[in-house]
Amino acid sequence: MILANYYNFTQVVLATLLLVMYITTLGRVCRGRKFSFVVKLIVLMMFSNIALISGSISNYKESLKEKASTEMKLFMWTAAISFAIRDATFNVAHWMFAFEYYIISRYMPYLLMKTRPSSRMIRCDELINKFFMFFNVFAPIMSGASLLLYNLCDIKFEPPNAQTD
Repeated sequence: MILANYYNFTQVVLATLLLVMYITTLGRVCRGRKFSFVVKLIVLMMFSNIALISGSISNYKESLKEKASTEMKLFMWTAAISFAIRDATFNVAHWMFAFEYYIISRYMPYLLMKTRPSSRMIRCDELINKFFMFFNVFAPIMSGASLLLYNLCDIKFEPPNAQTD
């Protein structure tokens, strides 16, 4: 119990510090007005940290409540949704950065030769981006749902009894 509380406290403190740094960075980036991509990444990371703070607080409050109480189930829902949002925004921000880097490196030879990439190549890259963007949102939602089902249904995973002869 003490270790879980320490973990939640540490998560809230570190996420708050990161949030302050993101807000400071966002203020500096917005002055240039040329960095819309960077602004999108910073906003996604800010949402990620806000959801982490919310989930950690709910997780802490959940640990203080009785197992069957309605209030505890509300904290479970809040924690599961917050962590799913946190993971989704975190994943999408990193995917956007990685894909942008990939696109720049993939299209750089065409720009240097002053030609255009084929429309098939562009459509393929757009399809890859849409698929992985969907997957980066879908996977955390399913993870949060499974965590919620695990907690609400009181499923216990116990090893089968070993039979000795």
